[in-house]
Amino acid sequence: MLWAVTGMHFRPREVNDPFGAMLVLSGGGRSAIPADFRGPPLNVLSYMAERAKHPVLRARLADVCWLLGRKRSAIAALASEAYVEIVKMVDAGELNFRFDDDYDPLKHDARDLLRRALQIGRAIGPDKPGPASAREMVSTLRARAFEKKLPIPIDWFAHLDLDFEISDAATVGSDVGARCWKHRSLCFVV
Repeated sequence: MLWAVTGMHFRPREVNDPFGAMLVLSGGGRSAIPADFRGPPLNVLSYMAERAKHPVLRARLADVCWLLGRKRSAIAALASEAYVEIVKMVDAGELNFRFDDDYDPLKHDARDLLRRALQIGRAIGPDKPGPASAREMVSTLRARAFEKKLPIPIDWFAHLDLDFEISDAATVGSDVGARCWKHRSLCFVV
């Protein structure tokens, strides 16, 4: 069951359906999707999510539980907090993303995890600990991308910042404009 839950395809851009089948066969068969865990399996997943030590496992289990039972705001907060914890652990050098040798959080994986934490925050309240930490982390990573002059991470985290109204749009635009003027190679449209 854990293999099936952790093997689902993570699609954070799909707000209402962030996990899909990793494999779909031509004959109609497929790998697991969240709906497969309705009923008694949901209680087992919830129990495991509340006790999981590793943030990656805790985030996935809690998020699937919340998707299947939207009244469980505590489990939603747990998922959001776990997503942020993953990014913080990558930043601290305690974890790295799959297929990545360095511990830099300025990656699309971090952007996607923070996007999901913020999506959950829209539903349960942006001032809850997980979503609030996600907002802070997005601001930090946006500023770091600007400091390091990395155009793609600047684009990712500036868009994330604007999408979730974390910073004042004028501030983000001013930062981008100043960078474009100073470093013409960093110009992009926000």
